[in-house]
Amino acid sequence: MQVFLSLLTAAVTGICAGVQPAVYAAAADAPAAEQTAPDTVSTEDILLLRDFLLGKGCPEGRTVPDMDADGKINAKDLTLAKRSILDSYLLTDLQADIPDILLNEETVVTFTVCAQTPGLPEKTVALWEPDGDVPAAYMHDDGKNGDQTANDGIYSAQLTLVSDDF
Repeated sequence: MQVFLSLLTAAVTGICAGVQPAVYAAAADAPAAEQTAPDTVSTEDILLLRDFLLGKGCPEGRTVPDMDADGKINAKDLTLAKRSILDSYLLTDLQADIPDILLNEETVVTFTVCAQTPGLPEKTVALWEPDGDVPAAYMHDDGKNGDQTANDGIYSAQLTLVSDDF
């Protein structure tokens, strides 16, 4: 089983990435001259953009962020919004501690990753299978379940895998 870390996927599926919501002055259908690019973006903004682009409209009282301030709401805006969240929460050094692998035996594998931003909200960092719709596991920084030290910026998760999964 290939498992990879995806904060981006977590953001797209609605799991809080901890970025403060932005306030936008321009409506989605405002003329280009009135559009301004937001300074910050939230997970909720990303979901709003996604739904708008899928033809689901925009809830009353909300505006769709025009990330590049070109007067058009399109896929480029969604990409720029996702990138802005990733830039805020850099994750590095994804590692897997894989003990001896025995044929057809279960093996507990501990995955760790370092977060540049301490204190991320729960369910922000997750391990995902490449084609998975839900996380294989959420990673924690609480000193439990494979995490050695609480609040040290190193997030951990343990998965029980069978040799066929490798």
